[in-house]
Formats: sequence, structure tokens, C-alpha cells
Amino acid sequence: MDKTLYVISQNAIDHRQNQLAEIFCKLNDIDYTGESLSHYIGSIFMDQYPNIFSKMNPDVYERFHLKNVKNRAHFGKCSNKRTDEEIHERGISKDINKCYRYCMENKLEPWLLLSFNDCWSSYDESVGTPTGLYVIDTVDQSMFKGSNIYSSAMVQYAEKENIPFKILEILKVTEKHPSYDFNMVITTFREQSFGNDEIFKSMVNSLAGLIGKSANKNTKRVVMKIRETI
Repeated sequence: MDKTLYVISQNAIDHRQNQLAEIFCKLNDIDYTGESLSHYIGSIFMDQYPNIFSKMNPDVYERFHLKNVKNRAHFGKCSNKRTDEEIHERGISKDINKCYRYCMENKLEPWLLLSFNDCWSSYDESVGTPTGLYVIDTVDQSMFKGSNIYSSAMVQYAEKENIPFKILEILKVTEKHPSYDFNMVITTFREQSFGNDEIFKSMVNSLAGLIGKSANKNTKRVVMKIRETI
């Protein structure tokens, strides 16, 4: 359409992200063709850690896609006296500055890579709490978000703090990647932001979101070029 680039945004947040992506491209001498900032975040990440993917079997994949597992990422610390519905309807959220960045720069465990042969199994107390993932039964909302799937680091912390819970199942992970270092990726974000703090913060926060992302949603739009059909 007369070599004019049209970038369609769904809302004001997307619009600002697209603007930041264009600024990022100018700072790094990249031809901007409408990609989102997340596109470049993914490229930086995969350049530093290529060909490292989890390959979940259908049962493990399905468990990670249950509604309560995915939605719990939007909760912070809550009172045990409130239900999920009350928190959604009446909760007031407060942001912890640099929270996502701190977690990535100070990880407690090696990065877990799930293979097709990693399966859920009943928990045996004699094995302790080795590095892996756990299905637990609890009503706690102070750290846990009710019965759900949690990492061994969270389970071990709950034991230390005497938070009541019961382990039901364990997912023993055979492959770990201790050298997986988000500091390297974040440093690259800083370098390629060239002092633009808004771009840097957006890239760090988006990386945290991409780590927890398990599905993509695509929208196909058609732009009519003939005025008579509009």
C-alpha cells in the first residue's frame, strides 16, 4: 500500500510496545517491519541458548494447562480467608519494584528441561524434596496459591516456614541446565537499550512473561486496498 507500513495494535499498551520496538530497531540499526518487542527478546534469548527446549508428554502438558495452574501467576500474597473469586472481584494489587528481574537474576535452582519420559508419580516421603516439580494439597494463600503445581524451591521454603501442605505427586526431572543464566540475557537487553530505561524494563518484564507462556494466539487481518470496497 504505497510502501507504507501499517502496524495494528489491539490496545494502548500494544501500541506503546510497538512504538518501543520501532525505537529499539533504530537504536540497533535494524529495519523495522512491524515486529513486536517480544520478537527481538525471543531472538536475543535463543541466540544465547539455542536448541534448548522442553518436550513434555501429553499428560504433563495437559496438567500444566489446567486453569488454576495458569491463572495463579496473576496472584500475589493473599489472605487465607479469601476465595479466588473474592480476590479477582475485590482484590487491590500492589507492585513490588524489580520483582521479576530479581527472581531471574537470583534463581534458586537450575533451569529444568522436561523430556518426554518425565512423568508424574506418587510421592514417597523417603526421597525428600529433590529438584523437580510437585503437586501439593494446601489451603495456604500466604505463599502457595492453594492446591497446585510448585517447584522444589517453593516446597523447601514452605517446609522451612512451617506452612502446612501435603505432597501428592512428584515430577522427577532428569535433565537440568545449571548454566542457564538470565543475567547474560538481561545484560544484553541493557546494552541494546542504549540507556533507554523504558525499553529495558519492558524487555525484562516481557522476558518473565515469555518464560511462563505456554501457547500462542494469532490473529490474521486483511487490509482492503481498493477504496470502493471499504
